Amino acid sequence: MSEDHIQRLREKQKELDNQLSEYLSKTKHSWDESLRIGQEQYRAFLTGQIEVVQNQMRSAIRFGNDMMITMYKMMLDAYFQMLGLKY
Repeated sequence: MSEDHIQRLREKQKELDNQLSEYLSKTKHSWDESLRIGQEQYRAFLTGQIEVVQNQMRSAIRFGNDMMITMYKMMLDAYFQMLGLKY
């Protein structure tokens, strides 16, 4: 191989490396955005579940059903733990 041919191959390799770096930076941004959206949706789902369980617990308290109150308390503990919160 001539020196000129080797130089062209090096330039082509550098161009391909730049294209790969650009693609990876765009993909990382895309993955970061998808992860952020997924985390927001997860938090919204758990928040909705907490509201449902709180309403069910109010009903159980109203009727004095200790077993259901205990079960709903355990569910709330689990949901708050999943969110990383304490109440």
